[in-house]
Amino acid sequence: PEESGEFVPSSLSAHVWKIKCAVGDVVKTAEDVLIILEAMKTEVNVEAGEEFVGRKVKGFGRGVKEGGSVQAGDALVYFD
Repeated sequence: PEESGEFVPSSLSAHVWKIKCAVGDVVKTAEDVLIILEAMKTEVNVEAGEEFVGRKVKGFGRGVKEGGSVQAGDALVYFD
């Protein structure tokens, strides 16, 4: 089933290099790095952002797995 609700979108088309959070994790700071994307040999940290502090990770978007790829605007991490 497709996840729904609020999510952190990908800012660019890239490969998923590392997933730094797990379902059930609670965001502690806006600077928490959730996922590291890789595009054109550059690592891009995806941070939680203020609006998700204190929120729990509910799931991941389609294609979000290490080695997977995402497009700009795709959901990366869903929150409760």
